[in-house]
Amino acid sequence: GRGQPAAAARVITSGPLTGGREFSMADPAELYTGVGKAPPQPFTWLKLLPPVIFTLAVAELYFWHLHGVASVVLFICAAIAHVEANRPKPHVLNIVGTARIIKHMHDRLTDPAEQMESVISLLDLTRSAASRRVETLEEIVRERGLHAVCEALVQHPKTSSFVVPAYQLLYRVVLAPESRKDAIAVFNEDSLMGSLLEPMRAWMAAARTATKEKPPEPTLLVRGLMVVGALADSNTDMQDGAAELDVPEAIVSVLETTAKWEAVHDELAPSALRCLFHVCYQHDECKSALIVRADGVRRLVRTLTLAPSQMEAQLHGLGVLYDCMQHVPGVDMQWLRHHAVDAGVIPVLKSAIETFPKVQTIVDTASQLKELLEKVAKEPVEL
Repeated sequence: GRGQPAAAARVITSGPLTGGREFSMADPAELYTGVGKAPPQPFTWLKLLPPVIFTLAVAELYFWHLHGVASVVLFICAAIAHVEANRPKPHVLNIVGTARIIKHMHDRLTDPAEQMESVISLLDLTRSAASRRVETLEEIVRERGLHAVCEALVQHPKTSSFVVPAYQLLYRVVLAPESRKDAIAVFNEDSLMGSLLEPMRAWMAAARTATKEKPPEPTLLVRGLMVVGALADSNTDMQDGAAELDVPEAIVSVLETTAKWEAVHDELAPSALRCLFHVCYQHDECKSALIVRADGVRRLVRTLTLAPSQMEAQLHGLGVLYDCMQHVPGVDMQWLRHHAVDAGVIPVLKSAIETFPKVQTIVDTASQLKELLEKVAKEPVEL
């Protein structure tokens, strides 16, 4: 990892925060359960079984009514057969081989249904139990699969039934030790991060017009933030790209826009703050953008105030604040620390210490910030 300014920051950037491979949550891309409308299911002879069993049950009841138990058993069997015959089956693209699936994605770029099916097939081939998982991950990178997915994200940014599994696939490829290095190199060399942001921008545009009674579904944005955060984690080149694309300001805008929906904000805050931490940590340009252009300190404090019991949100949010309170180029640090105090950060720090007394990283970070900022609060502001 990179050098840290203090012991608390060393703890923050170790373990589950480096690369995300030890996140307490299960890999959200591990099992794809389907998004949007399922494709029509083909006819199978199994569908004839329920009416046949039902006919036998009626005949048993009508002609041999003394055997009522047998009729009941047959009715139950007919019901079970009906449920099984009509259970939606996951659609799998009828193409064999990673390279051929990727070529199919390039050839059918304008068809969102084909893109969705292709991505789901690649997810199935890269699940943890797949026999050729490692080879498939490497082949996705080598055969320009990342380019195919990113091109489709730009082409279909509002089609959540494709975008969500696409983010899941990218997250898996970027996170896997076998493909991470090469995947990040491809994202960096070919400037693919911008493609990831297109669906997120479309989501935000729709969210701004949504009413309080009908909040937007946050899953798409959560998955997108996870991919961006995984790319930026301990990678300066990706942080540079995030700075060029105004990612710090975009994340702050997400938190500000979704604050009016408690459930949406609660679901988004951990992923947004984790992403912000990886994007900004020890990166002068991103920190400057966060503080100067996005009024990040005030909005960070507000976010932490709205999520006092969310451990991951507090962990990463305090990590960002700690880093910013050490040094931001071109910013008067006395002014910045007074600004944090005026924004109400000290009650947030006290609350974090009281709420998570057994989470040493949070206690250490909040305690050091509290000690620093309480001293600042007693000093006069130089005008």
